[in-house]
Amino acid sequence: MTRKQAIASLFSLSLVLAPMTQMSATSYVMVSDAALADQADLIVRGEVEESWVSSASGKVMTHYHVAVEEVLKGDVPGSGLEIRVLGGVDLEERQVLKVWGMPSFRAGESALLFLRGNDDGSYHVLHMLLGAFHLRGGLAARALDEDHVFSVSTEEGRSSARQQRETERFSSWLADRARGVRREADYWADPPQQQSFRAAFTNLTGDDNLVIRWFRFDEGKRVKLKRHVDGHQGVPTLGKNQFRVAVKAWNDLLTLPGDGLIAADGATEPRIRLKRKGKTTQIGIFAFPDGINGIYGRDFNDDIEEDFDCDEGGVLAIGGISWIDGSTEWKERDAFVSDEIEIIINDNTECFYASEGRWENVVTPVEEVYTHELGHTLGLGHSCGDDFSPSCSKSDVLDRATMRARAHGDGRAGLLAQDDVAAVWFLYSPDETTPVPCSLRVPGASSFCTKCGPCGVGQGNCKRSSQCLGELVCAVNVGADFGFSPTTNVCVAD
Repeated sequence: MTRKQAIASLFSLSLVLAPMTQMSATSYVMVSDAALADQADLIVRGEVEESWVSSASGKVMTHYHVAVEEVLKGDVPGSGLEIRVLGGVDLEERQVLKVWGMPSFRAGESALLFLRGNDDGSYHVLHMLLGAFHLRGGLAARALDEDHVFSVSTEEGRSSARQQRETERFSSWLADRARGVRREADYWADPPQQQSFRAAFTNLTGDDNLVIRWFRFDEGKRVKLKRHVDGHQGVPTLGKNQFRVAVKAWNDLLTLPGDGLIAADGATEPRIRLKRKGKTTQIGIFAFPDGINGIYGRDFNDDIEEDFDCDEGGVLAIGGISWIDGSTEWKERDAFVSDEIEIIINDNTECFYASEGRWENVVTPVEEVYTHELGHTLGLGHSCGDDFSPSCSKSDVLDRATMRARAHGDGRAGLLAQDDVAAVWFLYSPDETTPVPCSLRVPGASSFCTKCGPCGVGQGNCKRSSQCLGELVCAVNVGADFGFSPTTNVCVAD
């Protein structure tokens, strides 16, 4: 039986309202806590009691029932409320919609939520994922990498490189603000939360044993892409030339000069075959297949519930595999067969790209956003910066990747880097027995020192000291200090 499933991914980015002093520490600018508090209809702390999935509205949605324990802003009729999150698994309808980065909760988990009301009496998380905090051990943290993240630097906010907030102090600060009492933030917690993550690139499913890819490339076929006739309003050439740059970046992935990205070790090169194929008047959505692989310069169907905010920021775009057609076994893994894609640009994003000097020292061409979203349509997840990947601040290799969870702001346009190449090599090498070449491997991936060693200082994953250079020794379970999984062994000085 053919299985039809929808998988999408999220790329979020926010704005800066004040000059920033160090580009190396300003790759992502988060919407401030103050702005979230002011924009929310309701702020609550509560326990997630149960969840269910439906697609009655035409979109696959996950519903959570939250038992409210404390209301920090607004009014709650009764002791509980329903929260609706885009995406989920509807077994009855055999549909899956995966929006990469959306908040996900387990029964019994405590959360602090910034919410807005829906017409049907339910609520949604403000800015899709930015308004959801998990509460654990007295701390509140998003499921995002906020290492060296900057909040808006105004009298109502503060710059911070800390991911976690002390729950009680944060709650008190929010309750005071809801009452009109504005005071300096006093809730930051150190050190940042330790994450559990893998060391190399991540595929779109977030599962090592389950991948999603275009099998038609293996047959020499192309994936034909169409832009909506309205284009991307407010962007030069309505995004046409910028989209050309992004498509070319992936098609020419292994021939980029000067960055050591040329295939090595005599392995067969993978091949991406994307083709721009004119315009469409159809409006693509994630609810059903329409036979078009489309990029849409507006959020026609309100898939992204909050428009981009020109003063505070928000989500720029969502994109990825919108439909698959069956599954197969590939490289000893289960694999979904990609069948259709969508890229949807949020409304009001044209202000972000305008050359008005508003966002000093931040240069994020629309090409970078297009290139990133196209990466998701190929089956790539985030290299770093979310729950499924390392902290970007701990690995230069991963931090340089265009597929990291936040934009770089360095004017890179369609530039791709080592980790992007490694991911494509894994997913699209035509020879199923050909491993990723050592020149493309992240020096911390599984068996790196065994197959590509001996390893130098800070490289892993070693099994014994004989796999390390010179006087180095193989230190056990120290990967977290080097941007790898905590259980990774790393070569270090004795």
